[in-house]
Formats: sequence, structure tokens, C-alpha cells
Amino acid sequence: MPLILALDNSHQTLLSLALYEDDSCLGHLQIQTTFHNSSTAQMVDRTDALLKSANHTIQDITIYIVNRGPGSFTGLRSSMAFAQGLALSSGAPLYGISAFEALQTGYTQTSPSEKTAYLLDTKCQSYYVGLHSGNAWQHDVVTFEKIDVFLEENNVKTVVSDNPKPNELNFDGLWIIKTPDARLLVNAWHRHQNQQALINPQILYLKSPV
Repeated sequence: MPLILALDNSHQTLLSLALYEDDSCLGHLQIQTTFHNSSTAQMVDRTDALLKSANHTIQDITIYIVNRGPGSFTGLRSSMAFAQGLALSSGAPLYGISAFEALQTGYTQTSPSEKTAYLLDTKCQSYYVGLHSGNAWQHDVVTFEKIDVFLEENNVKTVVSDNPKPNELNFDGLWIIKTPDARLLVNAWHRHQNQQALINPQILYLKSPV
């Protein structure tokens, strides 16, 4: 059975690591970080600690999965480089799951006409937005001031986001809060219909409006 290491460093103050044997979770770490104790600085030691807790070494890993964004530019670049280095040195494949695909895990649209939007705070008064229709994703960046209009125009009835609903937002649908979690990456990878398309990922950059 494959031994999977998943890394999510897409959030500015959170590092998430998960170790799986196929679909069975052997261990998981969710670490709050600060400017002086960044996730990048902790990644190597925390990965080693997670492996040791399950009596494994980095040489045992047969699959790597990383969050490819959108999200924190620094976090995405550091986790991608870290995972690429490990995969290259071992010959194990590296798969990328978008932050939107991770948030989508466990949620499906009840009707094609009533959409679910996946919102990630850009930290620049706007949201990274993912809308899923059929087998395709629509990506966008929408300012806080225009998000209610965007949701209404796209007939969005459910929002899955990494932040609570703003008090000033005029949205009457369901708002679900879901924080970044490496376990979601593994779940999304397992349910993906074309895993080969996920190999050798590139970071998904969505430019935030200035």
C-alpha cells in the first residue's frame, strides 16, 4: 500500500501535515505559526517528527501531495519547493491539489442551478473564488465590496470559506467554515477521477487586485 505524505502551507499562520497508508491516517499535525516561528522554518523538523511518530522515515514515502494554491505566496513556494526536493531525490511522484479542491472535499452541489462557492481570504480586502461546474473550475478574485453581487449573480446558495461570514455581507445562504488541512488533500486525491493529471503540479497564482 502507498505511504503518502501531504503538506498544506497555503495559510499564512498554519502548517498542516498528514501521513497516510493508502486511505488510513497514521498521523496528523496542525501547527499555528508566527512571523518569528514561521511554518517554513518548522517544516523539516515537523515532518521528521510526524514520520518518527508512525515509525517511518522519509525513505518510506511513495507519494507526496501538496496544496498548490491559491494562498500565501511564501507558504506555497516553500512547501512546493520542499515537496519537489523530496520527490526528486526519492523518485516518488508529487501530486498537487488546489485549495479549492481541498475545500470541496465532502461537499457537493444539490442542484446544477444552485452553486457552491469556495472563498479564500487574500488578506488584501478580497477573496480568491472557486466555482465548480461539471468537470471544470472557474477561478476569480473578487473584492469584499463586490462579493455579495458576485454570489447573487452566480446563484450561489452555499459558501465554503476559511473565514467566518462578514457581518456586513448580504448573503442568506449557508456559510461553512473550513480551515486548511493536509488530510483534505489526501481525500481529494483519492476521489479525483484523473490522478495522473495532478502529477508535477504548478502553483496556482491568482493575482489579487491592488
